[in-house]
Amino acid sequence: MPKPSCLSRRQALLLAAAFVALPSDSRAAQQDFVDSLISRIAGTLAASRDNPDWRKKYDLALRNIEDLKKTLQYGGRISSNPVAPLRADLGARLKELRDEWEAYTNAEQKLEALRKKEAQGTINDIGGEMISRIVPRPGVLTPLAQAKTKNAEIIRQDFARLKTFDEGLAKVREYKKYMLPAIRDTRDRYHGLEPLVQAWAALTPVSFDGTYSGSFQGTASGSLTFTVSNGRISGTVQGRSGSDPVQGKFSGSVSEDGTISTSLSGTLRDSSQYNLGTFTFSGKLTGRINSAVASGNWAGANKHGSQSGSWSASRR
Repeated sequence: MPKPSCLSRRQALLLAAAFVALPSDSRAAQQDFVDSLISRIAGTLAASRDNPDWRKKYDLALRNIEDLKKTLQYGGRISSNPVAPLRADLGARLKELRDEWEAYTNAEQKLEALRKKEAQGTINDIGGEMISRIVPRPGVLTPLAQAKTKNAEIIRQDFARLKTFDEGLAKVREYKKYMLPAIRDTRDRYHGLEPLVQAWAALTPVSFDGTYSGSFQGTASGSLTFTVSNGRISGTVQGRSGSDPVQGKFSGSVSEDGTISTSLSGTLRDSSQYNLGTFTFSGKLTGRINSAVASGNWAGANKHGSQSGSWSASRR
């Protein structure tokens, strides 16, 4: 038997660990390795579609996600989510199957209510309404849509031959019985993805990206706004120290756990009767973002003195 071309889990983890000893210019190689693991997960999930052994594929993908979590400790970023597309497709497929089931159930109920008023035209009308509810939208060419189009033609032919409501009821119930395995299989596949959805959410870092606004207090007070994007933060402050106007700007980084570290600089303008002019200052603004709320401390100084205080803000 030929050897598989892909790495084993043990080999993958050993290779990831080896990247720790490499210099910083190995980051691109580490990212390539992360991307290859994500691609492997995507391939495993793609192979689970319409595969009777989908549970084994899910278990393998879950182990691969665990490998990815360990690999990310050595660097690299998640470039895509291979679990989400499959879950969305299965959700859409399950909804279509349930809609078709509902159309059959509706027809069944009408046939039950009208079975004492046997009329061929009424039976055909109910069949036509049922067909209109399951035929896919024009232009939809998915395998399920093609199957539903074929089913609609079979229903049209079946109902043309029916003579009694009892025959109609039997036929509709036959359709529903035929659908049950597909509904159950799709439902089990959809809910079977939940452990993978949770595992992926656990390894995906929380995004702090967005615009925040709030206020600062202490020996000076006023308002502040800042924007976070891809681990970088930049913002402005505006307020007063006593009666003197203060304005400044800050920029820096936001770590994966939400820790904020920035450098602050600005000006204070003397508003006294002596009009001593504008003075520059520098300092820092630090803190942490927790979900959509951020808070921390600030400090600024120049040769004339220092000031400090706290701040808080929330994401818009």
